[in-house]
Amino acid sequence: MIKKSGNKFKVMDSEGKKTLGSHSTRKEALAQLRAIEASKAKGYADGGAYNDAESLSPILKDSYSDKKKARKDALKRYADGGAKRLDKDSMPCNKPRRSPKSDKSKVVKGCEGGKEKIVHFGDPNMRIKKSNPKRKKSYCARSSGIKGKNSKLSANHWSRKEWDC
Repeated sequence: MIKKSGNKFKVMDSEGKKTLGSHSTRKEALAQLRAIEASKAKGYADGGAYNDAESLSPILKDSYSDKKKARKDALKRYADGGAKRLDKDSMPCNKPRRSPKSDKSKVVKGCEGGKEKIVHFGDPNMRIKKSNPKRKKSYCARSSGIKGKNSKLSANHWSRKEWDC
């Protein structure tokens, strides 16, 4: 359960008595809650400490009556942090777009020499400031020494392309 306290979001236990974590954004609090659910689901699937339906959150408990199906779905749902899955076949080649992953800002299906690869790149907490000549020159010089700058299958290639290096 998540409670807002002032400008903080607190992750609480199911009774709301114990604080499990405090975060500045709701997104961070949800990520922790998903991680807790994933560990519970994993323990539930392995026959560990969480071997009864009562220990799972109401989200999982209400949706399913069949324990086996609940176990499989919980693992699928929470193992990747709830992130949206990418379908490699439906993505166009060499066309960057926003990434569904929270730790990267862009994603592209890199196609080169008959090979295809999903490439995530870019820090979501930073902005590309290529309009500032000093920053652009510094980034281009720094990234030119990194391996794979000419391969469309590398994150460095796509990042350098965003900076117009």
